[in-house]
Amino acid sequence: MKLGIVIAMESEAQPLLNALKAKAQGAVNGTEFYSGKYRNVEYTVAVSGEGKVNAAVSAGAVASVIKPDVMMNFGIAGGTGHIVKGGKAVVGDVWEHDFDLTAAGYKPGKFRGRTDDALSEALCAAIGGERGTVATGDVFVADPKRVEYISKTFRAVVCEMECAAVFAVAKAYDIPFAAVKYISDYADSSAKESMDENVPTLSEVIAKDIIRAMDLLSEGTWSKR
Repeated sequence: MKLGIVIAMESEAQPLLNALKAKAQGAVNGTEFYSGKYRNVEYTVAVSGEGKVNAAVSAGAVASVIKPDVMMNFGIAGGTGHIVKGGKAVVGDVWEHDFDLTAAGYKPGKFRGRTDDALSEALCAAIGGERGTVATGDVFVADPKRVEYISKTFRAVVCEMECAAVFAVAKAYDIPFAAVKYISDYADSSAKESMDENVPTLSEVIAKDIIRAMDLLSEGTWSKR
């Protein structure tokens, strides 16, 4: 089983890389790759950098070079005010909230689809999260009015900057996809300070949950159909 993992920030990935003693493989298309084997899972972690373009480039490199059986995206996100079990949103529906063709008569946003339900449900049970919609955009949201718009328009429980891009690439390559987003702040005026304070703790949680995800894949709790 080959697993491709896309994580935006080095600070989010480092505890995982340390725990697994992952080996640096150098850059592929500008994306730093780290790889190793855990049980019977051959994993590659790509540290993409923030934003949709960086995430798509990294996911494309993983998909074309590694050819994984499964692709996942983990990272912190802003909450939109909904209560999410454990502060972990296991992504269901995926939207781009900043995709705007309203001037041409279209509804706001772009719906990218729904993650692999069987994989996501198994992951949700393994890590103790809750399914929910993610809204992705090239903006660090720190505005209550924008949060309210995202929540009401897309019914999103979290907003962040990479998931839709990684999912779009996985979908194009027909790779089953799942994602987990960890609420670090509530996308308000104190979002930056809250995020900075919570990243060290949440990155440790991310590491533990990715290892649980690899246990799930190793044990055959979920298998590609």
